Amino acid sequence: MNKKIILLILTSLLIMASFGCAIAPTAEQYFREGLDLFELGYYEEAIEKFDMALDINPNHTEARNYLSLSLYRNGIRRYIQEDYEGAIKNFERVLEMHPDHLAAKDYLGHSWYNRGYSLETRSRYQEAILSYEKAIEIDPDYKDAWWRKGYVLLQQRRYTESIESYEKVIEIDPNDGSAWHNKGVAFQKLGFTSTALECFEKARELGYNQ
Repeated sequence: MNKKIILLILTSLLIMASFGCAIAPTAEQYFREGLDLFELGYYEEAIEKFDMALDINPNHTEARNYLSLSLYRNGIRRYIQEDYEGAIKNFERVLEMHPDHLAAKDYLGHSWYNRGYSLETRSRYQEAILSYEKAIEIDPDYKDAWWRKGYVLLQQRRYTESIESYEKVIEIDPNDGSAWHNKGVAFQKLGFTSTALECFEKARELGYNQ
């Protein structure tokens, strides 16, 4: 082959390679695009860009910080929209990055609780119980989650487990008359009449009226 032709081919390849390198987005370019989207409130799109920046450069501190903030804000948006599944995914990612992020942890617990209540209203009881347990795992003193778990267990005729849940509610708040009452109902269903009556009496003392 003619040397001139070979040289021409090699030169063309070098130019193409250089052009390809020149147009390949960098981590900084993805970060800047993500930042523009973040400032416009397009958090999901920003998350995608920050993820791409970190794929190229895992040590890009600003991309990591803005990714965390975008996930948090998108989680709140999902929570307000009652998209609890979406909220959970966002807050879980925040906590993977920052395990001590208390606000994200708090929102995550409430997201699991609300997910549970939504499932409960649709008679998906076992899934609801699992969601309440997730909320309790995040905050062992989450009174409302223990209360609703006890209620669903009561409806499912799982009386002993329901009593355990309501005992936890009472441990957290001894003045919760509704917990004393429902605990009494569970004991009554199990045939422990005298214990049930004691619970009902305590509920009345606390001002609970069925």
